[in-house]
Amino acid sequence: MYQYSVIEEQFHTEELGEYTSFGLLVSGAQELRLSDVSPDREFVSALATRFNELQLSPTHLSEVVQDLL
Repeated sequence: MYQYSVIEEQFHTEELGEYTSFGLLVSGAQELRLSDVSPDREFVSALATRFNELQLSPTHLSEVVQDLL
């Protein structure tokens, strides 16, 4: 069983300076972290909820998130 949760991270780029973004942490047989998905916490939280419901395999996480952005 996979458990998706939202993580909050701080980043810095030349263009944007300092900013907060949210990513996903997947717990299961092993942990996987997908950083800097979106600055919109509600969007990332909705993804985590949906991925938990569907039990999305972490193998497909990056591809699915890219398709949704």
